[in-house]
Amino acid sequence: MAEAMAQARALQILAASTGAVELSGERAQMVWIPGPGNQFMAVPREMLPAGYRHYETMPAPPQRDLTPVPLFDPRAQMVVASGIGAGTAGAGIGWGLGQAFAGIAAAGGTTAVVVGLAMWLLIKVMGGGGGRTHVHNETHVTNHNTSRWFGRSTSSTTTNNH
Repeated sequence: MAEAMAQARALQILAASTGAVELSGERAQMVWIPGPGNQFMAVPREMLPAGYRHYETMPAPPQRDLTPVPLFDPRAQMVVASGIGAGTAGAGIGWGLGQAFAGIAAAGGTTAVVVGLAMWLLIKVMGGGGGRTHVHNETHVTNHNTSRWFGRSTSSTTTNNH
């Protein structure tokens, strides 16, 4: 390993001293590895020992099932159909009970109207309810607003109770 690092350092020094133009296609791929003193140094990939090369291939994704499926799920169709049938039967039973309760409610409502009318007639015939009282209140309010220059205004209010 120390030998590979020394060779890489020599290559760097040689390239820097010659001043030759180096194209990126001609240059070897460099890899940064930890060096002495916890400093990283660049080493050509080919000079790395076999233990440093970690070529882990990504596992291939599992094959997807691309067979066409029905537009509507048959099981879901059965569940919905059974729910609609139960709802229709429940609506029929509920409609019948509703008709029966409406008749009972109508009879109770008619009785309440008849009893209320009888009590009103009884009060009128017996003279209940006392005499009439008439209350009349009037209040007149007059506002006087006067606008002046520079946003000044005066106002006065007059109240007459009759």
